[in-house]
Amino acid sequence: MIDSKPRFTLLSHWKRLILASGGTVWYRSPINGTDWYLHTSADPAVHLKAAMNLRIVFGLSVLMSFAASGLIAALCLWPTLQSMTATSALTALMLAHAYRFAGLSFLVPGVVSPSLPAKFALPAAYGDFVAALLAVFAILALHVHMPGALLLVWVFNVWGTVDLLFAMINGPRRLAESGPGALGAAFYIPTVLVPALLITHGLIFWLLLRTPVH
Repeated sequence: MIDSKPRFTLLSHWKRLILASGGTVWYRSPINGTDWYLHTSADPAVHLKAAMNLRIVFGLSVLMSFAASGLIAALCLWPTLQSMTATSALTALMLAHAYRFAGLSFLVPGVVSPSLPAKFALPAAYGDFVAALLAVFAILALHVHMPGALLLVWVFNVWGTVDLLFAMINGPRRLAESGPGALGAAFYIPTVLVPALLITHGLIFWLLLRTPVH
């Protein structure tokens, strides 16, 4: 049940009413365009426990994604890549990165919580978008056998790897207060997609180191 005497804090910039009690959160729609309010539970231990549980779920999800992606890479991708030309293998691995524009969802209200820190959302979103553009340019350069195409692949792969590693380091620090729940529907990007993409970056580095740059 909700407290009979809830404590409210005015949030003039957030358009959401959150009623929290006993670790449960209810969301309500705006009414007549007025300011909304945040109700905080009287028992901070309840919220601390809920936040800790969410962090455990987040960490386990990331670990399981690395394990699943590693199995796919070892059992399916690795044997296939060895039978392909370097250009075809690199192109196949980079195609998945062309979809990294999905990182822009970190900037979309309703997809993520208003409490998602901008210091995490902005570099994660635009870093992924630049990686997607570089992937597309590198794929096209390889396809038309453009001089310096492999150098462009190197640029993409270094940028893309650093972007993901920075997000993995920056994320826990920036989300210390809001918690992983602030990611909203974008929760699946760091827990499912990022580990898989990092493994493909590793495979691309392996191919690049075996392929002479012309």
